[in-house]
Amino acid sequence: MRLNAKRALVLPIEQIDPAIRIAHRQLGPLNIAERIIFDHEFVLFVAGHGTLGTPDGPIAFKPGTLIFIRPFWPHTFSSGRTRIEHLAVHFDFRPNLPPQSKEPVKRSPYEVQLSGGLQIPTIHHCLPNDAVAAAFTALMSAARHGGPIGTILQRAELIRMIAGLLTLSRVTPTEETVDRRTAARIDRAIRHIAANIAEPPTAEELALVAGLSPSHFTRLFREYTGYTPVHYLRQERIKAARVLLADVDLSIKEIASKCGFDDPYHFSKVFHQIDGLSPSEYRDAALAGRNSR
Repeated sequence: MRLNAKRALVLPIEQIDPAIRIAHRQLGPLNIAERIIFDHEFVLFVAGHGTLGTPDGPIAFKPGTLIFIRPFWPHTFSSGRTRIEHLAVHFDFRPNLPPQSKEPVKRSPYEVQLSGGLQIPTIHHCLPNDAVAAAFTALMSAARHGGPIGTILQRAELIRMIAGLLTLSRVTPTEETVDRRTAARIDRAIRHIAANIAEPPTAEELALVAGLSPSHFTRLFREYTGYTPVHYLRQERIKAARVLLADVDLSIKEIASKCGFDDPYHFSKVFHQIDGLSPSEYRDAALAGRNSR
């Protein structure tokens, strides 16, 4: 498939305001002849193995592989008879980008270039408890809510995904760089975080759990998760808070304490920084979405 030259559309990252077209989970073999799409797509493989065909050569995918597909990029999927489970979301980085576009199929070739030279990696290999994969899963849950609240929650999770992946710009590890022993060390630290949300460990404590020096641990942790240990820990505490907010018998102060925040006002500030809503607003939105089903 031959395409005309693409026009470049530069977008400052602070102006990212994603418009989601469709989000779905699919099961079954995944065999797609060469195609292009007219927007952007994330695909996360949950089960099964196969191959993504690209102009630069084939890329193997497996559970935990996240693929970023750009518009007007020829590609194929091949899994044979293998049963595949995957999540997918189609989106534009902001409404009317490209400008004055109507139906996606009527768009002419284009590419979105993010400011500062930042790039979303084509392939991201998710570790257990990977923050980007967790955001994708939360996005799919939000999609089941439906209605305007579900739309807002989907956008919030997609922004979390994009922000997490942008931190990997130009430093995405390849399969060859993934050392199993190192991955096991980082996974120990991740499990330690999950087990101690109420009393968050320090970066130094996590390095000790991983058996690495603090500086070496911080570099490897960011390489594999896309976050610094402190940033990842904050994300996990807020993720735990989202779950607890579904329990209407718990006060905001109690939830803050269970997630390691001594000050409920600080908790609300951090929650708003990450999700764009206060804990109370998030609770109201989640309960409204649940009741609308």
